[in-house]
Amino acid sequence: MTFVKKYLGALILILALTLSTLQVIINQARYEAPDVKTIRICHFQLEAGFRQALQQLIDEYEEHYAKTRGEKLRIVQLPISQRGYEQFVNTSLIGQTAPDIIETDPLVRTTQDAAYVSRFFLPLGEYVSTPNPYTAGTALEQLPWKETFFDGLQSAFKKRLLDYYHIPFSIFTIRMYYNIDLYEELTGKTEPPASYQEFQDVCGQILEKGRHSPELLVPIAGSKYQAAVLGSRYERPFFVDLSQKIDTNLDGEVSEAEAWLGYQEGAYLLNDPVFIASWNCSVEISKNFQKGWISSQRDDATFLFLQQNAVMLASGSWDAASILKQAEGKFRVGIFDFPMPIDHPAYSRFVKGPLGEGNIQGGIPWAVTKQSAHPEICLDFLRFCTTPERNEAFNKQITWLPVVNGAQPKDILKPFTPRLAGFQTEFRYQNLSTALRMIEKGARWQLLSGQITPEEYAARLSQTLERSGEQGFLKNMEKDELTQRDTNRMLAAKLALASRSASAPPKKTEQQIQQLTEFRLDSCHQSAVSRHRYEIIKQGEAE
Repeated sequence: MTFVKKYLGALILILALTLSTLQVIINQARYEAPDVKTIRICHFQLEAGFRQALQQLIDEYEEHYAKTRGEKLRIVQLPISQRGYEQFVNTSLIGQTAPDIIETDPLVRTTQDAAYVSRFFLPLGEYVSTPNPYTAGTALEQLPWKETFFDGLQSAFKKRLLDYYHIPFSIFTIRMYYNIDLYEELTGKTEPPASYQEFQDVCGQILEKGRHSPELLVPIAGSKYQAAVLGSRYERPFFVDLSQKIDTNLDGEVSEAEAWLGYQEGAYLLNDPVFIASWNCSVEISKNFQKGWISSQRDDATFLFLQQNAVMLASGSWDAASILKQAEGKFRVGIFDFPMPIDHPAYSRFVKGPLGEGNIQGGIPWAVTKQSAHPEICLDFLRFCTTPERNEAFNKQITWLPVVNGAQPKDILKPFTPRLAGFQTEFRYQNLSTALRMIEKGARWQLLSGQITPEEYAARLSQTLERSGEQGFLKNMEKDELTQRDTNRMLAAKLALASRSASAPPKKTEQQIQQLTEFRLDSCHQSAVSRHRYEIIKQGEAE
């Protein structure tokens, strides 16, 4: 007995090491045997059902591969928490130990920055331009693979690299979840608010009853994440008219260059009524959050909603399965779209309707690494998964929206169906310079928490824009010129190869040359226009 007590810790450690070593040996024997090809696929999706749905696709493909090729194949999932995902992806790519397929993430620079993407990931242009063989016998069989997706794979196209780099599995939209039972108890209604004024009225009712409740009770579960979501949904519609005025190339987006040139030419000031009104709207909505929301995270807000301390929660379709499952047997969950302030006495002057979602881009993007020993198998697996039938089954299992044309979502997700009617705008004035972006991010929380007024917020942004805007504009111009230089080099190389060929160049090469030429002409034209406008501004200042 004394011996056991004395050496118990050491015995446990030895047992753990033995089991770990045994598991490693088993895995190596299973996945690294000479007669077994192994594909590793990593992701950060830890939501309910995702790994099971992906594993079902993997099992089906492994069986299909064995039948059609007579070889053994194992595809191994590597789920990583988002907290450590960036470090894992960066170190594995740089250390030449990367998985074969990686889910790209906006927060991971090596999967987003063009320089890293071209270095580490396989360009997919030649593959997505041909039909997916697994759609044979369907309405999609004659279409190029890229055209079988809802977004036409626009999210996968890197403008600086002029190629496609990932394949999505789903699409996502954001709506408002609400607790139907609690909502009915507090307001006497079951139908969600149909107008912005009604939305504010019911929030006011809930706030008033929450003041007299012994437990925490608020209209909307708040966090920095929710504030960003609601801010984007409510502020962007204010700038539709202004965007159309300064969007000189008519592409539906106000670039950093267009924003700064418009500012210098007097098209707007950051203390104009449209800016003040948009920020007032966000402040008005954030007053419906719980106290101390600014220190809360996304998961805290979801927990508050599921504990029935908040009536509403702004979140995406990716949370639907988790929320519905955890609310089951406790309360009914409803979903509604954000009511726009088109009926508001002050805001309706600027807001004419919601933003359209026709340009929504695919999510869960899978990229094939250049380090993969079997890139052709990786591509075949992605083709296999993105037929209407399999994409529908995958997304229904996890209650997400499918991205392949012809695939249908679950009925509960109908409110998340992308809104095709609406305005489209993207006004990136915050990105005019690094200094402006930092001030905007920091001071915004002070604005939404009531520490500063919209007018004070505008003054801070204006001061920073005056000081750093020109430098940011010139830096963006320099980036555009570098892109043009790279485009010229690629175009020259393609033309040289085509001219040396004794026969006509392949259709793929002709398409690439045409694409490069069109991009070069458009890019050079936009740069020349911006440079000319800048010179006129400088001449005016000199006079």
